[in-house]
Formats: sequence, structure tokens, C-alpha cells
Amino acid sequence: MDQHTDQIVGMVMLLGGVFTVAGALSNWSWYWSSRRARTLTSLIGVPAARVLYLVLGLVLSSVGVALALGFAGKG
Repeated sequence: MDQHTDQIVGMVMLLGGVFTVAGALSNWSWYWSSRRARTLTSLIGVPAARVLYLVLGLVLSSVGVALALGFAGKG
């Protein structure tokens, strides 16, 4: 990918990560009532699901920042 594409993909990943972190920290009924979230919370419980979503959101945001700033995607 070229640098411009990396920046766009990085920004999309960053926004997705921020959304996931916000969902993990919130009590949005529409967020936690989705089929996948219900399945996950039934398997591991709500507190563990929130932690998992928080970690995944932080990782997604970090990779997004790395891509957008040009630290990743070379190769």
C-alpha cells in the first residue's frame, strides 16, 4: 500500500478502536445487546467481556496510529 492508503486505513482503525473502547466503558444497551456481544458475555461474563473489548480497542487504536503515522506497513 502507498502512504496515503496507509493513512486512511490507520484512521479507520483508530476510529474503530476508539468506538470499541467507548463501547467497553459504556453501558449502551444497543452495543451490548448485539448478537456477538451477547454470545461473548454469556461465555465469559460481562466484566471479562468489557476488559476484552477494552484491550481489543486499545490494540486496534495503537495499530491505527502506527499505520497513520507511517511506523507500520513498510514491507
